[in-house]
Amino acid sequence: MPPTLPAGKIIYPCRLTGQGASDDWTPAGAWERIDEIPFDPSGGAGDEITSAAAVDTTYTHQPLSARHVETMYGWKVYANVKGSGAQAVLLDGAEHAHTPSAAYSVGAGTGVALDWTERTAVTFDDVEFGYRNKTGAALGMGGLTSEFLADPPVWHYVGGGELTIGGESAVTFTEEADFRAADGRTSVPVAWLELTDREEARHVFAEVDLNDDADYYGGYKRPWILADGFLPISRGLSDRAGQMEHASFGAILSDVTRFFRGLLAGPKTRYLTNRPLVEWIIDDEDRRAEKIPRVLAVGYTADYSPRPDLTFEVRGTDWLKKKFSRKAQAGQAWQPLITLDDFPHAADEYFTATAATRAVGAVGLPVPIVLGTLSDYHLVPQIITNPAVPGVPGTPELPGVPGTPGHTNVLPYDSTIPPVPDAQANRVSDGLSVFGDMERVNVVVTVIIGGEEGPISHYFGINVGASDSAKVNFNGVPGADGYRVYLHNGMAYDPHGDPVDASTVRFQTHDNSTADGDYGFEHGVIWRSWTDGSPYPDVVPEVPGTPSQPGTPGSPGLPAVSSTIYVDGGKGLYRPVYVGDETIGGVPYRVALVAGHACAYVESAYVNGVAVDLTTDPDWLTPRNAAAWAAAGFATDYTDINGRRYTVIYLKGAAGNLFAGVTQPDEGQVAIALNVWGAETVGDGSGAVIETPAAQALWLLNNFLAPDTPYQSGAYLTADDTTYPHVANLPLVDAPSFAVVDVAAAARLTGGYVSAVAILDPITALDLLAWFAVGGDFDLCFNRKFQVAASMELIYQSTGVAGVDDVTNIVDRSFEIVDEVTGAFFNIFPFAYSRDLVGRFADGWGVTDETRSDVSIAMYEQERTAPRVELHILRGETAQGAATIADVMARKRGRYQDPRRRVTLALPFSGLSYEPGDVFPVTHIEGIGAEGWVDHDVRVARHEVDLNAGQVRLDCYDLESLWGLSGLWAPDGTPDRDGASEAEKLAYLFWAPNAPDNFYSDGAAVKSWS
Repeated sequence: MPPTLPAGKIIYPCRLTGQGASDDWTPAGAWERIDEIPFDPSGGAGDEITSAAAVDTTYTHQPLSARHVETMYGWKVYANVKGSGAQAVLLDGAEHAHTPSAAYSVGAGTGVALDWTERTAVTFDDVEFGYRNKTGAALGMGGLTSEFLADPPVWHYVGGGELTIGGESAVTFTEEADFRAADGRTSVPVAWLELTDREEARHVFAEVDLNDDADYYGGYKRPWILADGFLPISRGLSDRAGQMEHASFGAILSDVTRFFRGLLAGPKTRYLTNRPLVEWIIDDEDRRAEKIPRVLAVGYTADYSPRPDLTFEVRGTDWLKKKFSRKAQAGQAWQPLITLDDFPHAADEYFTATAATRAVGAVGLPVPIVLGTLSDYHLVPQIITNPAVPGVPGTPELPGVPGTPGHTNVLPYDSTIPPVPDAQANRVSDGLSVFGDMERVNVVVTVIIGGEEGPISHYFGINVGASDSAKVNFNGVPGADGYRVYLHNGMAYDPHGDPVDASTVRFQTHDNSTADGDYGFEHGVIWRSWTDGSPYPDVVPEVPGTPSQPGTPGSPGLPAVSSTIYVDGGKGLYRPVYVGDETIGGVPYRVALVAGHACAYVESAYVNGVAVDLTTDPDWLTPRNAAAWAAAGFATDYTDINGRRYTVIYLKGAAGNLFAGVTQPDEGQVAIALNVWGAETVGDGSGAVIETPAAQALWLLNNFLAPDTPYQSGAYLTADDTTYPHVANLPLVDAPSFAVVDVAAAARLTGGYVSAVAILDPITALDLLAWFAVGGDFDLCFNRKFQVAASMELIYQSTGVAGVDDVTNIVDRSFEIVDEVTGAFFNIFPFAYSRDLVGRFADGWGVTDETRSDVSIAMYEQERTAPRVELHILRGETAQGAATIADVMARKRGRYQDPRRRVTLALPFSGLSYEPGDVFPVTHIEGIGAEGWVDHDVRVARHEVDLNAGQVRLDCYDLESLWGLSGLWAPDGTPDRDGASEAEKLAYLFWAPNAPDNFYSDGAAVKSWS
């Protein structure tokens, strides 16, 4: 059988950083378009670059130092290209065949660039990778990602044989448990121990003389480690209570030269505790070539002792144990405390009329830390009924006022009198005042007989200027007593029929005795002036009366009406810390310390269990009332005091007195409670709330546990901000492992796990981390570089993962199976959640419950009750929170409702590739079943390296029995592992999560990178 390629253990993503030397795709310089994480094909042209010609495009990438790696051993590039034809991925100028897909799809297409060249930063950082359009077909590229193997390959072989890698060096495989050189000659691994004393002198020791150059890891290595003198290097997963296992390592050395006894006699060098201690290993031929060794252990001296026969023992441990053994109160050393420097009134005493002298007493308490969304805010319906409204009678109608009739001074009218037969006008020389310059004057004439007036004559008009006179001539009427001549500016003026047509009317009366007319007319009237004494007609129009007014109608009244409104039904989950009084703008306030960092949001507040409106309530000064907050002089939602960042709000009035304890709350109520959104991703309140258990644990590690000076203000710290001082660029925390846990949790439960907690009381660092491990159902451990790492138990069978078997690599007689019937077997799990942070419940928990496995109880004929599981970080106020609790407890029940099956085995140094938490298949004839185990999945719980024997001992537990019998989803159910889609199965095996600094690979399992 041919040998198989290794499982890639430490694999890092390698992101684009810029445009490379070739830039012929469209648009130019658009490298960010193919760096989107994840690629979104719906984004269209803004998320891709295109080529319709046979051209190249290449890109620069992150340097090796960005991943804290000194050497990489394999490099792979994936292309997400839409199109057709035989194209190529470019890596360091070399073509690697690639066939695009018809539509964008992550991991689609065939072929990737795979390069096994070993590279250091010098030969890695300047290499560009990209894509070549070889055919000129229309292509679109939406993503170009790469990953590299950061550990030397550990070859899993299945018998003797020879393997050629890349057509170059051949590796010969035997069954000897040692390292092999590339040329096939047998070599041995060599290891050494470095100790740095209080004077910063580095002392290096090995089992044999290693005459290395001075600049190669401490130079000459003294042969003082005794034969079989290396102590086991042990690491393991946290236990069922979430407590981490401290790592340990060390050696027993010869002290015949009295070197160590001399150190202990020195005034400074005698202080060996907590001094840097590192173990390295490398193939001897690689050491001679001065290649980079592998870190076996890195930490600090925990214990030492002179031993008989002039020997000396030194033991090392991890950074967590070293860090929190510095002070008498080691467990609490990580927590910032409330001080008088920042809150000068936090210890004031005061006297009120209703209370004796009181002390605030907050000085020396931990500064609170709030994580997740601590909120029970929810709207509940409230029915409001408006009572019936009676009708109102109307008022009666009001009578109108009668009008006044109009009148005129014309004579009585007689229609039987004949009209004047004819009339015309002539002009005479004289002055005549007219209505205006050159106006038309209209004329009618009537006959008067017996004191009555007849109809008007024929209408005519004349244009008269300012200096003109007018003469009106008309014929007489038999029997007439006299005549009236009317001049007016109306068009159809009639003193009887239409007396108001004209706005100006003049008339003269002429008797019938004088014949003074011209041109055949019997009579004439000369008009010389409007003011010649002729009377005006007394034309007065009728004044209309006031109409009668309608009365006011009555109101019919309204029936009783019920409506539904929605009000805040919450009560508040968090009580801030009272830190004294402060006067702001001349107004005294009580000061409420919410958190020792910026919070995303102070959502709501409750006084005596009743919600208040933070946007308007005058007793509350918070950022929710932006105008009042700004007027008080606050420019940000957080407050920096002496360089330390806090979230602080202020109360006065009745709310302030309740908060300070001057007055007491109503019976059964909490005086003051808040709902708060805790720490976010930025540090100034503007980022997204950190919601998941793994992300919150990582935030605490990065900002409070790892750094010597905990976070104070500004942007939050990351893992890269706190590194080992004696191993270059090695962070104390393995941040990517926490992101992988979040991906695994999201595959377990749609939406992932959510958690919320406030850290108010003194707590040790390890107890704090245990809260998150238990509540998030993940494990904490130290990885092979002694970084704090996280790991979550898989729920699907491993695929494509290199395994071990009893023929090739499991050490003879090392395989053992034990069912832990008495120590790891429970079918009743009491648990508590929704931690009481405001004092409502005597036991401090909002809910206590239990989950039972009735199948297990019936089958084993016994009840086994586990210690109560306290879910400090989980809450049930939201649907996602309740789902998280149910899922976590179902998995804990399923994990132990059968006795946990423990599996131990030993491997040669190929076992160095495994980490606590890793899952791999085992084939062994002594496995459970008629034919033993074939590719049976186990998970590493503890990892121990025996350098003296050249072996790695793995303590594991059986996953197959858990999957087959435990019933995770229902009390009697079985998980549908076989029915899961490939995407669901692979979700647990991606080596990188969908996070800002990472991206998904092509879907290959993390262990099958080859």
